[in-house]
Amino acid sequence: MKYKIIGENLQLVNIELKENEKVYAETGKFVYKSANVNIDAKIKGGFMAGLRRLFTGESFFVAEFKPIKGTGIVGFGPDLPGKIKPIKLKENETFITEQDAFLCAEENIKIEIQKVKAGPAIFGGEGIILQRLVGPGNVFVNVCGDIIEYDLKKDQTIEVFKGHIVGFEPSVNYDIEYIG
Repeated sequence: MKYKIIGENLQLVNIELKENEKVYAETGKFVYKSANVNIDAKIKGGFMAGLRRLFTGESFFVAEFKPIKGTGIVGFGPDLPGKIKPIKLKENETFITEQDAFLCAEENIKIEIQKVKAGPAIFGGEGIILQRLVGPGNVFVNVCGDIIEYDLKKDQTIEVFKGHIVGFEPSVNYDIEYIG
């Protein structure tokens, strides 16, 4: 799978798919496709997986895109101006995201429920559940605004306002602190 991130303020990901490749996307994130790309509504992973997606803030159904007779292109983008971050996950490697960050992914990527501590869930405004994206494959997340990445050292702490966390590796300890 080849891809290119296009644009500055309202980025799109343009994905080139070969005949045997598929991607799926959250409903409403599809922007364009070549005529030889089929779209199918699927309950990816079965009924229970669809319910889990609902709990993470995503749709019960996903849109699956697959080219027929040659290479096809498909484009995805967020609803608001912002950036797209490609993440390459190895077999069983995970990345934790906030609700609504998922844009699209290769068919092998699984979206699972990531439980959080009661404090962040109740007082953090992030909801009770975050998303855990599990590889292998490419996944694309989108954010409103710009992306600032930090590579935290062992035992290093950074405090971030609750509404500005997009995602993190599972090794990061996520908690909340009341500012009085």
